[in-house]
Amino acid sequence: MTDKIFDVTDRRIRRDSFSSAETVSEPERDNVASGALLNASLNFVFADISRLFRQKIERLIGDKNLQLSQGEIRTLAAITATGPQRQCDLAATLGVEPMTISAALDRLERRGLIARRPHPVDRRVKVIAETDAARDLLKEVAPLTQMVIDQATRDLCECELQRTEVILKKIRANLESTDLSGREAPIL
Repeated sequence: MTDKIFDVTDRRIRRDSFSSAETVSEPERDNVASGALLNASLNFVFADISRLFRQKIERLIGDKNLQLSQGEIRTLAAITATGPQRQCDLAATLGVEPMTISAALDRLERRGLIARRPHPVDRRVKVIAETDAARDLLKEVAPLTQMVIDQATRDLCECELQRTEVILKKIRANLESTDLSGREAPIL
């Protein structure tokens, strides 16, 4: 079987299913290619939406001179939404490794946006909590985020927005609940 690797950005796909000995009609090949392109296209749409959203938010934040990255905003928002927590729990909430978040927490702490406090029971553990300054900063960021959401959804009616939210939540739940082999993912 020949392994043909094609780049989706060139509207080409990876097709492992055709061997050089197989005779496949052009329409059949096009149907397989279209299905793979659709799936690959969906992947790229998700990635592009995320990238564009992040760029627009960061540009607005930069214009306001708030000096925060999208990752730092996510971190502050997660701490604020879920309350004080251990670094490893915060990392799990954000879907990153604890060491990955460490530098961001250091920067946020230096700016007075988070505080590391002793755990109430286990003195060896520090608990990450947001400060009043972080809550005030998130109040400044919220309208900027809403501006980007409004721009992204400006041509959608309420029904389309609600349906989109339902679909995206189902996709997220599917990805969170199973690994690529279809087995249930471990709960962190």
